[in-house]
Amino acid sequence: MRKARIIFMMTLAAGLFFSCGKENPNFKDFNPAGEGTVFTGVTKTDRTVTQETRRVFILVSAGYNSLYDYLREDIDDMTKGYLPERTRNSDVVLVISRLTEKYKDYTTPASPVLIRLTREEGEETLMDTVKVWSGDTPVSSASFMREALEFVRDTYPAAGYGMVFSSHGTGWLPAKYYSNPSNFDPEEGSSIWYAGKRGVSFGFPEIPEYPAVKSLGQDEGTPYSEIEIQDLAGAIPMHMDYIILDACLMGCIEVAYELRNVCDVLGFSQTEILADGLDYKTLVSRLLEESVPNVKGVCEDYFNFYSSRTGSAQSATISLINCKALDNLASVCATLFAKYQTKLQNMSPDAVQRYYRAGRHYFYDLKDILLHCSMTADETAALEEALDACIVYKAATPRFINDFDIRVYSGFSMYLPSACKRADYLNNYYRTSISWNARTGLVP
Repeated sequence: MRKARIIFMMTLAAGLFFSCGKENPNFKDFNPAGEGTVFTGVTKTDRTVTQETRRVFILVSAGYNSLYDYLREDIDDMTKGYLPERTRNSDVVLVISRLTEKYKDYTTPASPVLIRLTREEGEETLMDTVKVWSGDTPVSSASFMREALEFVRDTYPAAGYGMVFSSHGTGWLPAKYYSNPSNFDPEEGSSIWYAGKRGVSFGFPEIPEYPAVKSLGQDEGTPYSEIEIQDLAGAIPMHMDYIILDACLMGCIEVAYELRNVCDVLGFSQTEILADGLDYKTLVSRLLEESVPNVKGVCEDYFNFYSSRTGSAQSATISLINCKALDNLASVCATLFAKYQTKLQNMSPDAVQRYYRAGRHYFYDLKDILLHCSMTADETAALEEALDACIVYKAATPRFINDFDIRVYSGFSMYLPSACKRADYLNNYYRTSISWNARTGLVP
């Protein structure tokens, strides 16, 4: 399995994170007439599905970027696990995908496609193309996401919907900021580059000692597109039972608060995500076979894989959030932010638990930020109670790669204003565009 959200350069150390290559589905073979590419897999089902109970699972695979081969392999892995048979009332497994034909080839047109995966008699996996969009349509845009998801909702009515979004990820940041902050905040951006290192290529840094990490989604070529988290929230036309973000750095309170009204539970990582990402071989079984979608099981599968490894490969964070409890957490934080505003603006970032690498200092632990404000015992208890109500599951390895220890882990990252005093553009964006800030006043 090579589900890379971080792509390491081909060095000896990088070998820890990659397995051997394998054949992948050729997306040029998919066509709107409904003929599929056949794979051999396994099947079983313990759940009875009716018109009243059927579910739709959607994988959004935004791979028109440097992740194309790994996202192909995610889909390949899905074909090796449980898939529903095609009957009138069956559950539905869909993939919305746009991938390049080969690595960093952004000149060859690549059309976004909607594919349905089913397990047919004789344990064959059929991948049917349901819809094809024009070749210059980016997946990582609000207009496309709304159109595609409205089509899914209208074509496949169901009792419940859930989504996994797999691509590059840069948390709550505005589109294109992560790749080159100096374009927006010249003083802030210049402070994070490493002297003598290679610069930006295709929108995200490629520095030999660091991963080419991955706003949410990335479509290269023309037009270039990233989708900001508030635009994604506004583009989802139906309520989701769950959303899982298989992308780097998405485990922010800012992201959770934007999505709180569109899904019941939200799974994400505060740090970057190493090569294998989610377990796509067991993913569909976890979400469709059991009596209710076992999103916690998906998160546990992810963490258990990494916690069982050794050395630098033992690196992961994951949390599952009860979105209904986020408003109470916001109320508690609003009171604390107002009281401790001066400390928040002058806090030493080096003292606070971080989740970033390569100098991208926009992601710190929410609880640890407030612990450094010297709260009273009652305030600390109120914060912990509000956090506990939000967290369905959380887990973190003791260390992330070789860059930092994880000593405090609340299940949320958050912006720390004192870390970016020279970032006028970023602070104004946070002040005017982030719902968490509108509710809590972190950046006044």
